[in-house]
Amino acid sequence: MVNEPSKEKFMVNGEAMYVNGWNSYWLMDQVVDEYSRPRVRAMLQAGAKMGLSVCQTWAFNVKGYNAL
Repeated sequence: MVNEPSKEKFMVNGEAMYVNGWNSYWLMDQVVDEYSRPRVRAMLQAGAKMGLSVCQTWAFNVKGYNAL
């Protein structure tokens, strides 16, 4: 997948890509432990079923358990 700069559109492989997405700050925290990974998979699948194409998540170190 190649991103091409454009002043009007975000282009991927020569086609306009429209971003429909959501924020899920907790995804990285949940994916660390194997037992909670199904929650992440379920959230991404639910987003895809709703036609969402992008999920924004965060990774940062707060010096606690499972710091990222």
